[in-house]
Amino acid sequence: SAVLCQSAMRMFSAKLNLISKRLQHTWAVNQSRWTAVSIRLSWKNLRIYIYARKIQSAVRRKLAKTRVNLMQCDMTKAALQIQSMWRCYYACLQRKQMLHDLTVDRVCHKIRIITSEVSYWKQRLQDLTQPSNLKFRKDLERQKFELEAKQSELKDKIVVLESNYKEQLEIQQQLTPRAIEGGWEEQVGINLNNTREEVTRAKQELIFSVRKKLLNVTEQIDELQLEEDEAVFNVNDLSLRRQVEQNDLWNF
Repeated sequence: SAVLCQSAMRMFSAKLNLISKRLQHTWAVNQSRWTAVSIRLSWKNLRIYIYARKIQSAVRRKLAKTRVNLMQCDMTKAALQIQSMWRCYYACLQRKQMLHDLTVDRVCHKIRIITSEVSYWKQRLQDLTQPSNLKFRKDLERQKFELEAKQSELKDKIVVLESNYKEQLEIQQQLTPRAIEGGWEEQVGINLNNTREEVTRAKQELIFSVRKKLLNVTEQIDELQLEEDEAVFNVNDLSLRRQVEQNDLWNF
């Protein structure tokens, strides 16, 4: 009976060990199956994730290219506008500089011309005021004074001769027959001829010699005075104009 009890206990414990081993084996098999299923599911999810990432990457790449192209177009347009504005600004600067240089050159050229004119008229005035020219002008004035005196003298002489001629005519008309017989008519005729010839010579000298010389000398004096006045006026006027142009250039 003790042997049977022991045999029964060993049988029962052996069955329990067998059941526990079977359970362990089943759990291990189920665990390995679940692990395989999990691995398969994880690989499936991983492949889906990889494909999703590839799709997202392609979409992002396309969106990025589109955005980059749009940004590049905008940047190109902006760059063209900036370049156009800069070229316009630079062209305006160059135009202003060119206009400034042209204006300065024009004013400088004008000042040089005025300076040369001032130098010319100063030299002309200096030539006119040289001792030789002053002496020549004094000689002309002396000749003018002498010719005017001679002209006045000839006019007085002509007046005297004409009055004498008129007196001789009156004497001729008042001659009596007795005076005519005494030869006074012939003498009065000779006096009239002489007086007429003297008047003619005096008028010829006055008109064709003295007055002509006086006009010539007066014209020369007037020309010299006109040249001197013109030189003085041009020197003063051109000097003033040069000063005005220099002030304008300085203010410019």
